[in-house]
Amino acid sequence: MNYKIMFIILCLIFVVSLIFYFSMEFYIKIYDTNWNGLINLSNAEDEKNKIFLLGSSNLYAINATNINEKLSKNNKNHLVYNLADMADNPARRLNSIENVISNKPEFVLYGVGIWEFQKFESSHNNYSITDFLLEPREFFLYFFESSINTPVEEIVPISPKDRMLTLLKYVIRGSEQHYHPFIEFKETPINDIEKIEKIYGIPTSNGLDLSDSNRQVIALKKIVNELEKNNIKVVLFSIPQHEHVIDSIEKSEIEDFKNLLIKLSNSNTYFLHDEYSQMNIWRESFHIAVHPDASIYTDDMYEIILKEIKE
Repeated sequence: MNYKIMFIILCLIFVVSLIFYFSMEFYIKIYDTNWNGLINLSNAEDEKNKIFLLGSSNLYAINATNINEKLSKNNKNHLVYNLADMADNPARRLNSIENVISNKPEFVLYGVGIWEFQKFESSHNNYSITDFLLEPREFFLYFFESSINTPVEEIVPISPKDRMLTLLKYVIRGSEQHYHPFIEFKETPINDIEKIEKIYGIPTSNGLDLSDSNRQVIALKKIVNELEKNNIKVVLFSIPQHEHVIDSIEKSEIEDFKNLLIKLSNSNTYFLHDEYSQMNIWRESFHIAVHPDASIYTDDMYEIILKEIKE
């Protein structure tokens, strides 16, 4: 075996991994609600109190534009920004929490998913070094996962090329959708349960790790502490899950998850994980559809925001 060639391959994989990682994270770390692009520097946003929605792509079905229209009609001096990001979780969001703080929101609504605390199991444990050399793609996935103990889909949830194009557009002309800067808000279909099962299958759980040593628990604690230390109120809520997801998790684990959110929160905590689990409003098991018939999610979030503003 030529160890020199193997060393070069490892170095290349490491460099490519770093480029991918930082290119995916750069946009979310420089985001500014008042930035409208190099060609629109004079178009500053009205001075209003900011409310940030943080969480994974499950949140992108919440129509921030619709909520802002309702707030304006009710003479509320607030603007809601849906900062949901693909494959987001506390560990990833912690990397950009300084950016959230620098934008000075009045308060943050953080959507936490039960699935984010799944026990991690690498899908490449049974591969030998020879297998990896014969299958470079598998070697890349294994290296990426085992280096930071995170599934590769979590680190590179979308194409780096797409993310870079989005970043360039942001720099030149600002966010394409001002109140949905990280995930494009566009209508998606509602699928019935039979279609969801046929196309996407039924999720199975490895069990939850809600221990104090779990990196997601540690990160969530740090996020709450950092925001509150900077006088930013944090409101935690559990993100909605399809009944397939709820049924795959032990009831005792769901109770432990709820207790964790209550324990970490110093304000109101809202539980939406089973609120819409049996409703016909889902695109698939992890995402409510962006659809007029699924507006209940946005409507309920508006009521939560209104309550928090009044308090």
